[in-house]
Amino acid sequence: MRHVYFDHNATTPLDPEVRVAMQPYLETSWVGNASSLHWAGEQAKQALENAREQVAELINALPKEITFTSGATESINSVLKGIFHPTKRKKNHLIISAVEHHATLDCAETLASWGVEVDVLPVDAQGRIDPQVLKDVIREDTGLISLLWANNETGTVYPIEEFVAIAHEANVPIHLDAAQAVGKITVDVRRVPVDYLTFSAHKIYGPQGVGITFVQRSRQLLRFIDGGDQERKRRGGTENVAGIVGAGKAAEIARFRLSDDRNHCSQLLDYLTKGLRERFPEVIIHSEATQRLCNTLNVRFPDLESESLLIALDLQGIAVSSGSACASGAVEPSHVLLAMGATPAQAKSAIRFSLGRGTTRDEIDYVLGVLPQLIQQLLAA
Repeated sequence: MRHVYFDHNATTPLDPEVRVAMQPYLETSWVGNASSLHWAGEQAKQALENAREQVAELINALPKEITFTSGATESINSVLKGIFHPTKRKKNHLIISAVEHHATLDCAETLASWGVEVDVLPVDAQGRIDPQVLKDVIREDTGLISLLWANNETGTVYPIEEFVAIAHEANVPIHLDAAQAVGKITVDVRRVPVDYLTFSAHKIYGPQGVGITFVQRSRQLLRFIDGGDQERKRRGGTENVAGIVGAGKAAEIARFRLSDDRNHCSQLLDYLTKGLRERFPEVIIHSEATQRLCNTLNVRFPDLESESLLIALDLQGIAVSSGSACASGAVEPSHVLLAMGATPAQAKSAIRFSLGRGTTRDEIDYVLGVLPQLIQQLLAA
């Protein structure tokens, strides 16, 4: 069966160059513990610091501002729970939006159970956050604003420069979930002076299981995992050397390929959008009037349940999504689309195409070729 992968926002395939970079640390039996003082530990430490420099260069940070974790979910938890730790917090108010990733939403629920007051910003029908609403909800005791840089389901890119300016004018730190932004748009933590930023290696063609936390040099981060003094005492536990080496190489490649990848995906997304419109004039594109990621298209076919279409596409070897992979086992409609005003039935009719570095026009033609018959069969059933 032919396989076509249009779910790059969930995870990206491992870049061959990344695999080559990781190989020595997977095959050599004497890879040391980076905390050890002997030659094997020193080699591991050098590999970690080289990767730290590569990741820092991708977002224009300093190496000492980069902490490696097990993934963006841990990174998000470490920032939010570190700031609002029951015994350490100085302020008691958190601001997030209704369209955040579940890593943030679920963490906010936990914080609320700790007594933290959480304000959830609404969005309009295009998924946009009103900057004035953000201004209005900031309080004297606001300890953190935590927002997405780009939405994983609709691809909406938010006016982050404005949000950061609003936060800093009120002397409030801001965290950005940049898991979908890094590698697709320019992320520069000096040009946009965010306080905390998190993302994952597996969204930029690196290995799964490696996350990155950026902490601006003037800010502190309470240790989330106790144990050893690894990662400048910000995260205990022996580092995943092979994975981190892979993350570093993926970051290096992403930095040099950013423009090419963006142009490639943008052209193909336009081609896919045009093809869908020609075949399905009734198709609805979510967040169409906003700035969106170059690779993401979230659409709804009226009167069609997305789960049935996903299964039918999968039987043709086509991988797409109905939203966040972390919620793929749930039967609930997308919280993002519900927040945008969709009914539960409408939210259950949406699918997301997310293209990548290896996507081809021929693959899009294949999808456009099988979709009409599949949809016709499902609507007739």
